[in-house]
Amino acid sequence: MKIYCSSWGMINPRKPQKQIQMMKEAGFHGVFIDLENYADETFSADQALSAIRNQCIKTGIACDIVRKQSVKTQAVTAQKENNFKMGALSLIKNDAIDHNGHYIRGKCSDAVELSRYIENLNTSVGYEKYGFCLDIGICNMLRQNMYDFIMNFGPKIKAVILRDNDGYNDSALLPYTSAEKGGPHTDWLNLIRGLREIEFDGTLIMDFSRTAITFPVLLRDSLLPMAHSIAEYFKWQISMKAVLKKYNERVLFGAGNMCRNYMKCYGEEFPPLFTCDNNEKRWGERFAGLEVRPPEALRELPPDCAVFICNIYYKEIEKQLRDMGVSNPVEYFNDEYMPSYYFDRLDYWEGEING
Repeated sequence: MKIYCSSWGMINPRKPQKQIQMMKEAGFHGVFIDLENYADETFSADQALSAIRNQCIKTGIACDIVRKQSVKTQAVTAQKENNFKMGALSLIKNDAIDHNGHYIRGKCSDAVELSRYIENLNTSVGYEKYGFCLDIGICNMLRQNMYDFIMNFGPKIKAVILRDNDGYNDSALLPYTSAEKGGPHTDWLNLIRGLREIEFDGTLIMDFSRTAITFPVLLRDSLLPMAHSIAEYFKWQISMKAVLKKYNERVLFGAGNMCRNYMKCYGEEFPPLFTCDNNEKRWGERFAGLEVRPPEALRELPPDCAVFICNIYYKEIEKQLRDMGVSNPVEYFNDEYMPSYYFDRLDYWEGEING
């Protein structure tokens, strides 16, 4: 899964060197050259495209995803098919209709119709020339169920634009920054569940142009490492099930809430051999159907058996295992976006250990 950063709001096409270099240093694989909203009477969109692309090549960062300017329409048109490119693929993106300041659904937001349309286009040319780009911000404004929307497209989804908004305004904010009364405006839960279910392995595009524009110039560059960290978090969450499938055998480390949620959601499909815990009082008991063993038991694992850490102290536990001489693959499991969830959490402070 690759991670790209949108150029809009971050890169000045007249002087693109610094920002593009910082995108590379932050860890982004490429730049999404977004000219859809570009407007400059003295410097054309084509000039901007050329300047950004040339600098990307010099810097050694990919620049193969480009969205050129287009005329807004209420239907899928030939122009819309050709203005959004990802390498040799033409991407069709979901969109909304602006009706007197209110965003409403149309042909470009109907998942069933769009999916069928892309299928027909590929059938007509005889190969996969067209794919789908999922714009999270559009789904959020139109109050669409993201899980259902994603399932309609499946592997046709080649790229996902990650951006936040308040559900009313077509804005591009850094994910997880639009919230009210302690909750997010965007349904990240069903987004991650859907992408995980279809085993998405395409490109994540971070678009936080409105956040960047409102930041003071001296602070703007500091957004890039944070944006990349957020994208890596999405990548980790989306890939959770795919990582489980990589291994024929696995054990868990941790005998608490996260272990129990693992067993509820994946225990039958990806059964662990046992689980471990640092608390010696737990050794020998059974928890969530698994025997709890001491960490030393991991030294006896076959070399291709993976250890999935079910505890938020991932790095500390991984270091403990490496210091013990455990050389097996170590993965981090997390239960924040599971298909189902235990809400009766264990309270260790009160000594409850029985689920």
